[in-house]
Amino acid sequence: MHGKKIRDIIFNIDEAYRNKLYFLSERLLKDIVDKELQYYKLYLLYAYLTQLENDEEKLKISIHYSSKTIEYNKHYLLAYCYRYKASKRLLEICKDNKLKKQLEKLISNDINYLKNSSNNFIIKKHIKNFIKNPLSYYDRNKPILKTSSQIKKYMKYFNREKSKYDYIDIMENYNFLIKNNYNDYEAYNLRGFLKYNLKIYDEALEDFNKSINLNSRLAENYYNRAKLYYTLKHYEEALKDFRKAQKIFVRNNIDSPLDIIKCDHYIAWCNYSLMRDEKIFLDIEVDEDINDFSEGYYNSAKLKFNKKNYAEALKIFSKVDKNNKNYAKTKYYKNVCKHKINNNININLIVNTLRLSDIYKYENDFHVTENLCNEALEYIEYLKEKNDFWYLYLKGIALYELYDISFLNYKLKEEVLYYLNKAKENIEKENKYYKRIEEIITDITEYGI
Repeated sequence: MHGKKIRDIIFNIDEAYRNKLYFLSERLLKDIVDKELQYYKLYLLYAYLTQLENDEEKLKISIHYSSKTIEYNKHYLLAYCYRYKASKRLLEICKDNKLKKQLEKLISNDINYLKNSSNNFIIKKHIKNFIKNPLSYYDRNKPILKTSSQIKKYMKYFNREKSKYDYIDIMENYNFLIKNNYNDYEAYNLRGFLKYNLKIYDEALEDFNKSINLNSRLAENYYNRAKLYYTLKHYEEALKDFRKAQKIFVRNNIDSPLDIIKCDHYIAWCNYSLMRDEKIFLDIEVDEDINDFSEGYYNSAKLKFNKKNYAEALKIFSKVDKNNKNYAKTKYYKNVCKHKINNNININLIVNTLRLSDIYKYENDFHVTENLCNEALEYIEYLKEKNDFWYLYLKGIALYELYDISFLNYKLKEEVLYYLNKAKENIEKENKYYKRIEEIITDITEYGI
């Protein structure tokens, strides 16, 4: 089926879907899904629509087309998610023992995939994006995102539900470009960077290696591979690549001095992680002619903060410019430092810690989110009144953040709902926190798995 025909089909189905004519959308899809479609999102939309009813035959159809989607793209986590949902519901109503065993195996496979590649937060954002915009279409001959920085911005926009495309659209775009030009080192580098952000580390490394083999003079290839090594805690390999990237950045007059400084920062973090006394952040020269020079202050302050030297951290955080990309975090770090210096554990300290954790969550830095939430939970237990609103609400929020970055943790889910519902009982419906609690409960019950 050629491109124009597919675009026409997508337009008609999309129009019906956006007008909430789900039965019509399903009928339109039914007429074409048996054909070999390159645009597999049509399969997934059909799988989604056929599981809206608790009908045994339709649930079987849903499972079939979710599986067909996976055949076309093994990284499409929503296909695993919707297959899991349909399989679980079918398991509850079917009486065929042979089918039950098949469903149990499918459910186990889908749980393993989703557990290794995502969490409640990621799944929820994908579901919301898909329900709102299931059939985004683009010109495959042109890259949607042309730089690593655009990919980083896109990830944040996607998490804030402000993106037209989902991750798989971007990846498929790079797949198509590479298929048409196997020597496109930039496409390999960008696809690798996307996979790195999606935690598909083994394939990301393959793409970075391929990009470097095709063009060993591109600093960004080494820089991105170094970040991958750093994330995997392979600090020696990371140091080699950061130093290689830095040399190329120095040699290329067209590159920003900020790129050289960023390498310095990561070299410092590697040395810190290896517990070496070599160059760390306070040894790095900061060039005030560079627009983002305060990034050096931010990283220096974070190093001091991690070493629990809160007084020094506060001084350095105060130098971070308002235009810095990390300024929002800096505000909360400063407040936390002030409370830590005075050993003052109160509601304000807990709120600032939880706000920091939320920012890191939207940046997909789930390890830091987890640490901050656990820290907040320790502070919460210092509150004297265990039955008042703030104790119940803050504990519910901290547990919710942990639940959001977990997967299939039913015990944690029950705890979140318990504390937030108890907090609701302590305030009026007109209270802004009442509305916030309602939104969280809806998120937990309607989205995710």
